[in-house]
Amino acid sequence: MKKYLMLLFLSLHCKADPFYEETIQQNNSKNAENQTKLSACKPNKELNTINLPIGFSQLKLVGLVEVNNQYKALFVNKENQLIVLQKDDYLSLSEVQIENIDLKSFNYIDWHHTEICEAPNIIQIKL
Repeated sequence: MKKYLMLLFLSLHCKADPFYEETIQQNNSKNAENQTKLSACKPNKELNTINLPIGFSQLKLVGLVEVNNQYKALFVNKENQLIVLQKDDYLSLSEVQIENIDLKSFNYIDWHHTEICEAPNIIQIKL
């Protein structure tokens, strides 16, 4: 009988996890970090969504061209692959919207770092 009581006592003791609450708190803090990484601002018009496997910061602007009265920006990545972007393209991974392109400059909105959605910061790159 004593063996059964001892077995019952030990089995109940093993199921108690004193660190259970800490793991819940850690999971909640990870969820909060993931939510802060997401941008609350989104473009308010229809855009051509482009899914590039790399971020916009890893692209290098190499040229601006005009083809059929449309301006296009030429970028290369680390593997020297050519990427062509035009006005109203939206890079979903980096949350970057191409705002305007002409032969001298390239303007874009970085929605990930925009704090005021109604007045986004337009970043300009000149050649």
